[in-house]
Amino acid sequence: MAETLKSLSFFALSAALMSLGLTVFFWFFFRIPAVIGDLTGRTARKAIEKMRAVNRQSGRKTYRVSTVNAVRGRVTADIPQAQGEGEEKPASGRRGRECRTGPATSDGQQVEPKETEPIDLTETAQLPVVMIDEVLIIHTGDKYL
Repeated sequence: MAETLKSLSFFALSAALMSLGLTVFFWFFFRIPAVIGDLTGRTARKAIEKMRAVNRQSGRKTYRVSTVNAVRGRVTADIPQAQGEGEEKPASGRRGRECRTGPATSDGQQVEPKETEPIDLTETAQLPVVMIDEVLIIHTGDKYL
């Protein structure tokens, strides 16, 4: 019985040591310290500190406008304030203005609303209904149809 327990403990110890070795291998293979640094923000802090140190030494600030951008000027214009800005928003949470005018054509002319007519469903109800017994699906292997 003692020999069985001794050999069992030897195999368990060797399996534990192999698992430890495999763990150390995977620790460095998957670069776990870098992953931990990314998750905690330590890598970003170090990168920011390095940029600040370079900026202090060179005097060139990364937030300055380049000459190309200064010559070009602004790319976008200011967004005009909508009328009634600051008023209470609708309960639905949607932003923007409500369209209170009717529909318009492509050239911007307003279309006068017409009186609506009910649809006569008696004609469409007489259409025959065909039942399909089976459906055959063919896979062509095309990615984009």
